[in-house]
Amino acid sequence: SRSSRRRMEDLPLRSRSRQRAESPTGTPVRRRRNFPIKTLLLCLFLSTIGAIFIPIGVWKYQTHGLSESIPFFTLGGIGALPGIYHLVLFIRAYLGHEGFQYELIPGAFEEIHAE
Repeated sequence: SRSSRRRMEDLPLRSRSRQRAESPTGTPVRRRRNFPIKTLLLCLFLSTIGAIFIPIGVWKYQTHGLSESIPFFTLGGIGALPGIYHLVLFIRAYLGHEGFQYELIPGAFEEIHAE
């Protein structure tokens, strides 16, 4: 009966995403779950930039000194810090930890809700 069903607004977000949609005829409809792939690729790219430039900065520091290594540390830090931070947010949202959703990641909201 419809009166015994809980309304979608009353369900927690985690339960809402797992419910099956039904067509007007009552047959299950497969929902395409939007995943912010472009934002994830940007996070992976920034993390990779950091993973490449920071070891180069260490090598430059050991062989040529501090003044030669500063640009590599700077570029590595600019890439690694936001890349790894957002990657952790993605992982926690993927694992379903409470309080983490893809919509909360900057740039992902627009990608998810784009038509």
